[in-house]
Amino acid sequence: MSGKALMLRRDAIAVFLEELEPSRLVVLANGYVSRDGFNCGARDHHFYMLGSMGLAASIALGITLARPEAAVAVVDGDGNLLMGLGILPMVGGWQPRRFLHLVLDNGTYGATGGQATVSAAADFAAGALACGYARAERTDDADTLRRRTREWQDLDGPSLLHVLVSPEEPPPGRRVDVEPPEIARRFASALKGAP
Repeated sequence: MSGKALMLRRDAIAVFLEELEPSRLVVLANGYVSRDGFNCGARDHHFYMLGSMGLAASIALGITLARPEAAVAVVDGDGNLLMGLGILPMVGGWQPRRFLHLVLDNGTYGATGGQATVSAAADFAAGALACGYARAERTDDADTLRRRTREWQDLDGPSLLHVLVSPEEPPPGRRVDVEPPEIARRFASALKGAP
């Protein structure tokens, strides 16, 4: 990889969300991923998971199966994806049309104390390609994250971008202060209006 200092997770999420088309449906994995996304600017079309570790990409896939024309992005963490790794062949098998899967890999379970994950033993990009994703890449570079987000978000077939981020955990941002039923109501309303 580049050899320079790695981005913080929250900065990578900010770059990703800035580059997405404004109305894109986004599912953010539980823990600090949801918190960081929420602190980038709460949106009704963002689904903030407050539990259900390992299921963010499953929820995003479910949305695309119910609404094949919908453009969906999912922001996953390495620990989350490792817990639900079976989603990769599901996405590859179902081939959602506009499915952008971001995996932020800091090698730790950040929200529970920084315990190490086994992500160093997993090549998420190669696994995604082997499971049928149309494209996948690994990077640690903000410019590549920005460019791939712009280039891939409307391409046909699922895409996965595995981004190495710093294990450093700055003080966490504020918690998602929207109650789960309200998150679901807002997101369902945004889904009804999605192209």
